[in-house]
Amino acid sequence: MKKIALFGGAFNPIHQGHINLALRFDVRIKFDEILLIPSHISPHKDSRALISGEDRLAMCRLVAERHPRFLASDMELRREGKSFTIDTVQALRSLYPDGKFYLIVGSDMFLSIDSWYRAEELMRLVTLCAAAREKGEYATLIHKQLALDTQGVKSVVCEIDELPVSSSAIRERLHNGLSVEGMLPDYVLDYIQAHRLYRE
Repeated sequence: MKKIALFGGAFNPIHQGHINLALRFDVRIKFDEILLIPSHISPHKDSRALISGEDRLAMCRLVAERHPRFLASDMELRREGKSFTIDTVQALRSLYPDGKFYLIVGSDMFLSIDSWYRAEELMRLVTLCAAAREKGEYATLIHKQLALDTQGVKSVVCEIDELPVSSSAIRERLHNGLSVEGMLPDYVLDYIQAHRLYRE
């Protein structure tokens, strides 16, 4: 049975926090594949600052080229409308009929998972993977995990070194001509600069 990790998001841009989160879960669970899936339109985030799907996918592909189990997928970009995770999981079940699916989410998404579109159905099909984004969040995540466990929802919560990096902070710094050293890989920054992204 293949262990398939789904890691979706705006990736606007993809950064070290995203990469570190996926790699840390890979060490623990040992995935066969980690799918980086840029969203077409996220149900959870403001899309006004979103650059093109083509550029976001290209940056994910640059990451995948450097990490053997990573694979960048355009499946949500090819769908019209909002990118609902349950639709992505259902599509992947036909591609990986023997797959066991893990959904990597940030702490904010994990804590609000009950409000997602067709949440009950989604949580039956995946094992949720979440880690703290900020100091002090681990206990809150464990409390949520225990509540989900009573509903039969499978989840893995890790305590890892938090990386206080956000895509919005990176975009703001790039817009203002400030350094983003250490916040995203050099090759992603090279792509951003070559394509003059996040300047407006």
